[in-house]
Amino acid sequence: MKMEIFNRDEYNSRKSINRTPADHGRTLFLPAPKQMPRDLRKNISYFSEVKIPEGDANLERAVCRQELIEKASRYSKKIGLEPAGEIQNKPLIVTGHQCQFYHGGILIKYLLLQCLAQDSGGTGLNLIIDNDLPKKTPLEIPFHSEDGLGLQQTGFGQIDTEKIMEFQPLPTAKEIDLFLQELEKTPTTATIQKKISQLRQVVRKAYKRSDNLRDLYTQINHGMADGLRLRWLELPVSVMSGSDSFLRFAASMMKNLHRVRNCYNRALREFRGKHKICGSLRPVPDLAGEENEKGRQELPFWIIEKGKRQPLYGKFLKERLFLSNGIKNLAEFPIDYLEKQEELNNIFTKHRIAIRPRALTLTIFARLFFADYFIHGIGGAIYDQVTDNFIREFYQCEPPLFACASATLHLPLGNYPSFEQTREESNKLQRAQRDWQYNPQIFFEKAKRGEALEKLIIKRAQAITASDNLRKTRAASSERAKAFKHIRELNQEIAGLIPEVKQKLQDQQHALEKQIQEAKIAYHREYFFGLFEPEIFPTLLHVPNQP
Repeated sequence: MKMEIFNRDEYNSRKSINRTPADHGRTLFLPAPKQMPRDLRKNISYFSEVKIPEGDANLERAVCRQELIEKASRYSKKIGLEPAGEIQNKPLIVTGHQCQFYHGGILIKYLLLQCLAQDSGGTGLNLIIDNDLPKKTPLEIPFHSEDGLGLQQTGFGQIDTEKIMEFQPLPTAKEIDLFLQELEKTPTTATIQKKISQLRQVVRKAYKRSDNLRDLYTQINHGMADGLRLRWLELPVSVMSGSDSFLRFAASMMKNLHRVRNCYNRALREFRGKHKICGSLRPVPDLAGEENEKGRQELPFWIIEKGKRQPLYGKFLKERLFLSNGIKNLAEFPIDYLEKQEELNNIFTKHRIAIRPRALTLTIFARLFFADYFIHGIGGAIYDQVTDNFIREFYQCEPPLFACASATLHLPLGNYPSFEQTREESNKLQRAQRDWQYNPQIFFEKAKRGEALEKLIIKRAQAITASDNLRKTRAASSERAKAFKHIRELNQEIAGLIPEVKQKLQDQQHALEKQIQEAKIAYHREYFFGLFEPEIFPTLLHVPNQP
């Protein structure tokens, strides 16, 4: 297995790290795996000495860690994951991902999580991002048929893609049965079929103790990883967001509407300038708002109403804070409620709304207030450079170190042309099709040219010369258009003498399209890790114990 390692200077300057590893078995790490335990210890030492200036006694890290570890332990136990021993005073390594079937590039974060937790005597914790929208067709299974390699997409029945995962109900028993029947009927390889049989058992077991779709996904991923002996705590973002600690964190930002927006947007501008990114939408959009400090400002949170997430805006007026989605007011309350968690909770409950973090806010909260070390995938690591900028300006302290891990795995589906091969074939075919349109005479063998063809070729050459002369003498556009039309008609007449070439090019086009489609299926990197033989995963990661 080949490993790509980037140091932090390279990460900040090289665009190549933005790309996932291309080939099977390739991994990418930031920093080198042997450096990660040292970074973890640096973070622990850092937090033992540094107070977050923006924080007060209510935002103390120890209080937050204790509350969230207790919530993670309760949730994990509820879905059948037993915490191992004392975890409150141990190093806490954190990662996070959306609710879905994890692919190999995601699973490597959990392999690394487990390895670092074991190395440090600590605990791994996963943030279930249940405030994102769900995938409509979550599971993809490749299969072979008479028509070649195909792809079956299977889901858990009807998914309301307008509601966040937190509000997705548990599928019905009938929907689960249909899902499992579709899996069983898939004509895939014997190896994958064996893994599907295991998946069916895991789904049945997970379904019995799930209250919603989030629970089901979480237990399926754990069930299929059981053979790898991976253990970590689970904490849904919705559960985290219901904590007193998170509410204090959100309230601290609401107190500083204008400053939060300015620091956030400056952090984005700095990132875009460093990476020469144009526009205001990448890696995430700027926060909207008015330049007037007392005007309405967008906050880096979602406001959840009826299961749907919307932007959150705040505005101070006459010692009151008004919260809205940018269109209508959703709640208002006295400013001093920002210091009173119970009153604030009552307001949200009364108006049936909830506050959830956006991507940057989530990792700000995790990295500063309860994680000792955070592991990102590539996407998260890119936007967390913006988080670093925000932490430096808003909290007036250096951000803690974080890690990045990704990998690419391909299922053993047979020998298919690579993307490079199909790209080369596509370029050749495009040139041939262009020649067929503009230089059809090259498809004739000289020995087989008849008198009629020779006359057409001479006419074509004369027409091209005439067209060139019209262009050089800057003749009227109507005359030049007429000359061009004449050349095109001659080309069509020449091509008409060999219709079999046109058919051959069309056949090549259809064959190439099939090759490209099969290559996409064969070299897709997001197949569920549960479809792979488990022996491959430990080979992706080698992190030696550090003294």
